[in-house]
Order: sequence, then structure tokens, then C-alpha cells
Amino acid sequence: MRQQLEYYERKLGKDIFSNFQLKGHLIFPFLWEIVHELKIIEIVETLIGPNIVCWGSSFFVKDVGTSDFVPWHQDGTCWGLNGTNGLTVWLALTPSKEDNGCLRVRPCTHTRKYEHIINENPNSMLPLKEEVNHSHSKINTVDCILNPGEISIHHMYAIHGSKRNESSARRIGFAIRYIDGSMKNTNGLNSHATLIKGHDFGNFIHEKKPKYDLDAQALRRHSSIISSSEKIVRAESDRLMKRIH
Repeated sequence: MRQQLEYYERKLGKDIFSNFQLKGHLIFPFLWEIVHELKIIEIVETLIGPNIVCWGSSFFVKDVGTSDFVPWHQDGTCWGLNGTNGLTVWLALTPSKEDNGCLRVRPCTHTRKYEHIINENPNSMLPLKEEVNHSHSKINTVDCILNPGEISIHHMYAIHGSKRNESSARRIGFAIRYIDGSMKNTNGLNSHATLIKGHDFGNFIHEKKPKYDLDAQALRRHSSIISSSEKIVRAESDRLMKRIH
């Protein structure tokens, strides 16, 4: 998987990870297959039930010598969904260790929704630049150290983040967001999502598998879906959070 992505990075340039950071599984069939991987879905089903929807997917690439980091945050803050039965599967495509900025989680923080702010830090890897506006420094931190092909799983409201890469090798992760199919948008709009298993009860517009890598029709669909999704997420962030500079 890493080799396939880096092939296109060499062919199309480094912007590939930023251009297709969100919902890359709608562009590349091999990512679509990862999102549907049975070994992953069987674990997810034990946690959220038999009706499984992929709400989104994201790349997190930390190159050597950059100051990129992920601030402490809760994934579900700006998703605009009416429930909390969701999670993120974080798949390591390279070694993910303390020195290259592995995922870090604050255990037991999933039981409440913390206030967030928008901090316009240019090194934040989060598209909205959100971060928790609350002291949680006394809570233990767990480093999710992974080898390539291994996964970690955290609840959609578990506080987590990661430090900058201080190693001599890049770090790449692929985050997949799964939610219970009974959940829906709080604004009454049907957003796009990928039905994985079971039912979504008509709450989402189903996304389609790309026919081949960078399929022209898939690229047009992807652009439209991302535009629609960003409006929902940004509206939710404007409603919930204040900005600091």
C-alpha cells in the first residue's frame, strides 16, 4: 500500500497527500479495499454493531525535518452527528514510534465532549486547526507504537494527538472513520458516506467504488463530495468553537 501511494507521489508530486487527504478510498480502489478489509470490519463490528458506515478516511504524513503535529482533539467534535457510537481505525503504513510522532491517546476521555477552539497554527495537521480548550495534562498518555500493517483503534471522542517527527524517516498513517449506521447528521441533511455492512436506514448518500486509480468520474464525484462534506463540518465548527491567533 505504501509503495502504491509513493509511486503516485513520485508521478504526480507531493501534493497528492494533501489533495486527496480526505476520503482517498473514493479515488484509489486499493484504499477502498482497505476500508472494507474483513479483518478490520470484524473488529469494528464487535465495538459498534453490525450496521457499519465509513464516514471518512484521512492520510497523516509526517516528513523528516517538518514541524507538523496533531494537537489534542476529539475526532467527533465537528462531524455533526447525532450519536457517539463511532471510532477511528489508525493503520500504520510505516513504523509509527515515539521519535517519529506516533499517535498518542488520553485514556477514558471518551466519556464527555470537551470544548474545542480553533488555533490557527500553520503546523497543525488538522484541516480545521481545532484543539481541546481544556486542561487534561494530569491524564495518563498512551503511545500507540505500531509496525507497518498494524492498527490502533480509538473512540470518536477519545482525546488524542501526536508530536512532530524527530526521526530520520517519514511516518505515514491512514485513518478510517467508522460509525453506527443508525447515526445521522444533526442538521437534517443527508451527507455522503460508504456503506460497509448492514444498513444505514437512509441517512447517507452512498459513495461509489472507483473503477481504477484516479478514475476521471471518481475524481469528479470526490471533488463534489468533499465540497459538500466541508460545508457541513465547517458549519459545525463555526457553531461550536471560537478562534484564537
